[in-house]
Amino acid sequence: MKKKGNGVEILGPYLHFYSGVPKEKRAKKGVSILVKKRYKRYIATWEAVNENMIKLHMNLFSKKSCILGIYAISDDENAVVKEDFWGKLNEVIVEIGNSREILIAGDFNSRKGKKN
Repeated sequence: MKKKGNGVEILGPYLHFYSGVPKEKRAKKGVSILVKKRYKRYIATWEAVNENMIKLHMNLFSKKSCILGIYAISDDENAVVKEDFWGKLNEVIVEIGNSREILIAGDFNSRKGKKN
């Protein structure tokens, strides 16, 4: 998702929650979550953490849950950038704690094996 800024918009039958790079930067990262409009009343809060993470708190069917939308750092990035990303993800998960069920979804830029 290469959308600048963050916000919510309506896309047909969906609410589109998005978090991208600042408006003055080139759009090269971003993450979003689509939710059917009929579930709008179950959304408690949402937060654009950064251009790689978005958090959506829902109270659905008597359960408190948090959906984390993730666009992970590429394995080609330097170690410091990767450490910052995984550290921030850990912070967000710890902050949520045991208060909600957590669903993590997204693009983790994973690789399998030793060959490129």
